[in-house]
Amino acid sequence: MNNSLLFALWSLLIGLTGAAFDAANLTRFLETVLQDENCIRASAITVGVVQGDDPAGDFTFVSGKRNAEDDADENTLFGIGSTTKAMTAIITDKVLRDSGYTWDTPIVSFYPSLKLPSDEGGDNRTESVTFRDLFSHTTCLRRSDFWWSAGPATFDVADMMDRLQYMGTSCPYSKNNKTFIYNNIMYVTGAYIIEQLSGKSWETLLDEIILTPLGMTETKATFDEAFKTGNTVKGYTAPEGEFVEIPYEADRIIDLVRAAGSVHSTAADMNKYLRYLLEGEKYYDLFWDITKSVYTKTYFGVPKNVSEPTFPANTSLYNYTISWCLGDYKEEEILSHGGDTFTTSTFITLSREGKYGVFASSTGGNPGIRRGNGPKLGSNDESRMHLKGSRK
Repeated sequence: MNNSLLFALWSLLIGLTGAAFDAANLTRFLETVLQDENCIRASAITVGVVQGDDPAGDFTFVSGKRNAEDDADENTLFGIGSTTKAMTAIITDKVLRDSGYTWDTPIVSFYPSLKLPSDEGGDNRTESVTFRDLFSHTTCLRRSDFWWSAGPATFDVADMMDRLQYMGTSCPYSKNNKTFIYNNIMYVTGAYIIEQLSGKSWETLLDEIILTPLGMTETKATFDEAFKTGNTVKGYTAPEGEFVEIPYEADRIIDLVRAAGSVHSTAADMNKYLRYLLEGEKYYDLFWDITKSVYTKTYFGVPKNVSEPTFPANTSLYNYTISWCLGDYKEEEILSHGGDTFTTSTFITLSREGKYGVFASSTGGNPGIRRGNGPKLGSNDESRMHLKGSRK
């Protein structure tokens, strides 16, 4: 994410904690951030803020700075990247409960076609792995993003599932001693399985369980759907200090792993989603219950490369649970996650104690991917990426 936008996000949190925010001042502040020379990769930004119990006070902001043709409006769609994962987790929870299974039911017990690599000296991955493992990134399978980012046009999700058993491993799988290795393909795997379990596509489930009930009428499930609207944000990079447009095709390949990062939305729609997560008897409790069980009941120990959190955890230490990072901000428990595409960067933070949620997205994307100076896809270093500051 662009440093200026990240600074803006945390400035929002500072303003929200324990006090109402001034929408006019916040708008001026964001406009200043957009024009800042240090934010040259961001040709457009959008922000959504919810606070308190009254949706009438929700805040949205969107602006572009290049020219009238490129200027973003309230209906312009921004790719939300890996923050899509929490939506996939919500869908999965509903399908599992409706089918009589839990996050800890071995997947092979209801999907016997699953075949995963075996290890010497580890537990049987195929027989033991659960949805909690898939969505907490604790399968010990290498990230292997080259499977989709450099795959042939004819390569599809079914092909991916056939090849899972040949995926590289980074460590022996253990039911009791987990290692965190971020893996987009595990979300694709999970989505494929719930499609088989429910008889419905991931897109249909997303619409039926989240988008339609919440009235998120502008949100689109995939890059293809978003592009058809004719109102998606344009991505730019500035390698020599001048804007160069990033072609749409650079992002379109992400539709192959849609359950991990293809959703496009607006600030107004995302505000509805933030409120949904913050309300009682919804998914905020679910994610926090899962979070606490990760380090006590279920894992029987701390994942090898993640420090054990206290509650509240320190803001400088984020730990990963199903589809969210967790920590605290000013002694308030928060859930947060970032998401990068090639053209956008997104960040979401939620605090039910503080009664606020913040969504921020900008053009700029993941500069490490575009410049080629990030970690090599599928490499062991990337597979074992540190939680602190990590994003899709």
